[in-house]
Formats: sequence, structure tokens, C-alpha cells
Amino acid sequence: MTVFLIVMTIILVILLLLLLIPLTYKLLLRKYFKYFVNRKLYALSKEEDYLLVNELILDLSDDVCLHIDHILCGDKFIYIVSDRYLFDAVEGSPEDDTFFLHKGKKRIECKNSLKLNRRRAYLLSKYLNWHEGDPRIVVPITVTNDKVKIDPNLKSMNGEEYIVHLKDLVKTIKQIEYDVSINVGAFDGKHLESLVAHIKELDKQHKNTKEK
Repeated sequence: MTVFLIVMTIILVILLLLLLIPLTYKLLLRKYFKYFVNRKLYALSKEEDYLLVNELILDLSDDVCLHIDHILCGDKFIYIVSDRYLFDAVEGSPEDDTFFLHKGKKRIECKNSLKLNRRRAYLLSKYLNWHEGDPRIVVPITVTNDKVKIDPNLKSMNGEEYIVHLKDLVKTIKQIEYDVSINVGAFDGKHLESLVAHIKELDKQHKNTKEK
């Protein structure tokens, strides 16, 4: 009888762990998703000698203020990366003002973060003296959790912007940077360093203004 109880206890503990570990991981991933994204980008920046700046607030003019999760400056492009934990599934169109999230049996309408990130990329490009018809210099990427099901309509963006799972983030950026058919938008080292220094200064100015 004692042996039976011990065996049953061990089985119950194992079953409990099998249930709790995935749930705990999911909760931690949701709470610290920004940290997981930053860790991926930091590793890439070290590997490729790119420049990474996180949690930026840029006052581009009196009426234009950009909140940016991550900026990664590669050899060819600047990447504006927005991190969004999107639960179970996301559906909609890149052009819609809103899209729908599926959380269990719930269907929740929210702002289209792809469109918001595209707007950030456009405004930053204009600030950096980009003009309509010029080769693009800023690429918007929205990164989400690996388990979320992404509507195919949201992936049909002709390579101008991206929504990717976390596991594909680094691979996507490398594909863009290593694509030999893309030879526009490249920065020389001094220009890139100057650009990042300026972006950091804008962020510093905003924070100093808020502290006063």
C-alpha cells in the first residue's frame, strides 16, 4: 500500500509539472516578451557588428513623437522592430486600421500594429531626408510569439514590411541584409555611427525634457 501511494504521488507530481511548466513558460514569455526580443536582437548586433538601441522616444518635431521598441542599424537598412505578444491568432489586412486577435474563444479588436509601425518607419525616413521615390532606408518589422497563428493576408506585404515569429526574427533580418539583389540603402560606417548618435541624442533630449 505504501509503495502504491508513493508511486501515485510521483505520477501526480509529474503530471502537475507537465501541466505547470508550459503554463509558467507562457506567462513568463508574455510578461517578458520585450526582453526575449531584445536578447535576440542583441545577439545579432554582436554577431554582425550592428548597432542596437532599445526603448526610444524621439521628438522629431513639435507635433511628431515616435515611440519605438527597438532600432537596429544594419549595413543596408535601419530596422524598426515592434514587439507584440498576440495570444493565439491574429487576422486582418495590412491596410486596415484595426485587426482581430483570438484569445481562446474570444475575438478582440485592436489597433493594427503593422500599420502603426509602417507609419513610424515613414516618419523616421522623412526625418532622415528620405524622399518619395528614393530607395527605402527604414524597414518596419513586427515580431510576435511563436505560437500565434498569423493570417496569410498580413504576410502579403511584398517585402516592404514584415510580421514574423520570434524564432524567425534574426533569420529574416539576415535574409534582407544578405540578399545580393538588394544593393540600395547601404550606409558607410561613419554615416551609420553619426546617425545612431543623433538618434540617441534625440532620445536623451526627450527624457531630459520630461524630467524637468
